[in-house]
Amino acid sequence: MMKSVKPKFEKIKALVKSVGSALISVINRLIAKRKQHGNGKGKKPSSSMSKKIIFLRRFKIKTRLMASFVLLLAAVIVIIGVYSYNTSTNAIDEKVKNYSLLVMKQTGIVLKNEVNRMETYANEIGFDSNIQEAIVKYKSGTDFDKFEQVRTVQKFLKTKYLNTKGVRYCALLYGDDFSHIDTYSDNSSELQTEKFIQKTIDKLEWTNIQFTKSKKEISLFGIQQDMRGIYIGSTIAKIVIIPEENYLAEAFEELNIGTDLKTKEAFPIFVVDSTGKLVASRSTEAYPVNSANENSKLIADKLTKLTAKSKGNVTANTDIELNGAKSLVTYSKISENKDWYVVSVIPYDYLNSSANALRTKISVIGFVCIIMAFLLCVFIARSVSKPLGRLVLTMKKAKGGDLTDKLADYGYDEISDVCSNYNDMLENISTLIAKVRNTSQRIFSSAGKISTASESTYSVSGQVAQTIGEIAKGATEQATEISESVNIMNKLSDGIAVVDENVTKVTAIANRISGLNTDAAGTIGKLNDKSVQVSETTGKVFSNINDLSNNMNEIQKILKMQIAISEQTNLLALNASIEAARAGEAGRGFAVVASEVGKLAEKSKEFNRVINGIISSIERKTEDTVREVLKSNEVVNEQINAVKETEVLFDTVFSAMGEVVSDIGKTESSVENIMTAKNDVHDIIQNISAVAEQSAATTEEISASTQEQIASAEDLAYQAKELNELAEALNSEILKFKTQ
Repeated sequence: MMKSVKPKFEKIKALVKSVGSALISVINRLIAKRKQHGNGKGKKPSSSMSKKIIFLRRFKIKTRLMASFVLLLAAVIVIIGVYSYNTSTNAIDEKVKNYSLLVMKQTGIVLKNEVNRMETYANEIGFDSNIQEAIVKYKSGTDFDKFEQVRTVQKFLKTKYLNTKGVRYCALLYGDDFSHIDTYSDNSSELQTEKFIQKTIDKLEWTNIQFTKSKKEISLFGIQQDMRGIYIGSTIAKIVIIPEENYLAEAFEELNIGTDLKTKEAFPIFVVDSTGKLVASRSTEAYPVNSANENSKLIADKLTKLTAKSKGNVTANTDIELNGAKSLVTYSKISENKDWYVVSVIPYDYLNSSANALRTKISVIGFVCIIMAFLLCVFIARSVSKPLGRLVLTMKKAKGGDLTDKLADYGYDEISDVCSNYNDMLENISTLIAKVRNTSQRIFSSAGKISTASESTYSVSGQVAQTIGEIAKGATEQATEISESVNIMNKLSDGIAVVDENVTKVTAIANRISGLNTDAAGTIGKLNDKSVQVSETTGKVFSNINDLSNNMNEIQKILKMQIAISEQTNLLALNASIEAARAGEAGRGFAVVASEVGKLAEKSKEFNRVINGIISSIERKTEDTVREVLKSNEVVNEQINAVKETEVLFDTVFSAMGEVVSDIGKTESSVENIMTAKNDVHDIIQNISAVAEQSAATTEEISASTQEQIASAEDLAYQAKELNELAEALNSEILKFKTQ
């Protein structure tokens, strides 16, 4: 039934649409032409136009051209200037940093040698055999012997330091309670010995030492050290060495790292410790020696932190603000066992002076270029704005209805083309207005015909709408029932699909687990082999360690024999020294040989003791290792038993998994049969539902088209009436234009 009714509805629908659309299109064209040609204000700006472009249109073209050229040139100059300035600044800073690092590193090496040279002087005194002998004899000899030993010490000091560069004072305190002092000095300073004598100094150290000069206390920076007897091992004297003040500055006094442009003074280089105290400086006014100021403390604190973080990097750069100016500080640690740094300070104002001069030149050149560009922009903008102004004036006349005024422009650019096209447009508009005047006369005769056709269309459309309504009601009810059946089948289909998916996943998991049987068996076999290898290796280790322990015992026996030989050698050296002392001057050479033999015997004895201690430690660790190897052997045996038990459990598990896989395969076959039947039923219902939905949709579409035709017929009558009114209004508007 639905198939026989559907062609009739299609014919009715096509007939109604063709009649209505033909009439409405004619009226809409006439109304559109009236709105386009009758409205002098033109179109409103498109809604898609950017707000930024609308904002720019508030300014005249002349202003926009000048602003765009000037801004573009300014942007190029600024970008090039900033890039050039930054590039030159970075290049200069990088080269200066690298140069400063190399200079400070080499200076640090030179200063380290100078410090070592000064410390060597103290060690030479302490280990000199003549000084050692003279001090020992002074303490136990007669007054004449003491006088002779004092002469020996004084002669040594004068000979040693008279032509030595850099030493201003040297003192040697010895005798009972270190009451006697021999000095070498180039000034009248007197050492304050009270606190100095009471202090024990195991290692050489640099410190401030108190002196008295012209009844005033002064503090001099130098070396102090306790001198120990070679034979007795206790402190027999105290040594004081004061170098020339600021003697380290000679190493970098003439070093050129730049000069201050205002004061013409070289930038400071100095040696500072971790507390900020200045050990040496070539700029003594800003960085006075043997004192600490705010800048030196700030630098020392920063360098100490950086050295701690750098983990051994003793030469580097850093930036520090000093006296309100950012400066490049380059430092190098002089020695690993001293917290002394050689530091150079270069202000960034000096480093960037050339770049700043370049920035000034670029700014001046840029300003001149902008002025020239502005003048050029004014000239170009006037060549555009003047003809556009004449065009705007002519268009205002056309807006008032005067289409006879033509625009004369003799240029060869785009503006000339616009003026020419504007003149052609005025001629076309004049021709169009004449045609519209004739067309408006024909509209009156067409309006009556449109009114008659609209009444006939309205009557036919009413009858068709009533019939279509009854058919649509039945088709809608049928489609609803079929839709409910489809929903029920969809739910059933989803449930079956979930079951099928779960069965597939379970099957895949069971197959993977079954496949692991071979891998697990192979892994357990390897584990058994490795456990046996570990057990054999443990036995070999145990045997080797026992052999090592026996060898250690033999070495200890040999060391005991060497210690006994060293003691006998030392005793013979002591007897030889006594015999040489009895022989007097003739036995002095033999005494030196005996002394050296005694030293070698002591060192040999000490080395034997150290080796014996190391061997004892190795023997203890060997015993511990034997115990751990025995424990490890027990653990390996337990591991082998556990692996065998695991192998039995795996065989049981994988046997059960084979039965599970077989049952799951049967379940999967049943689910596949259900899915096939479900798909067949679902396809049948889908076909029925599609036919019902198509019938209902076609019926509703025809009904909607019929209602639309009824509305169009009503609107057509109204448009016919309005068409007469528009024709009269069109004639009155056309009369406003002057075309001849």
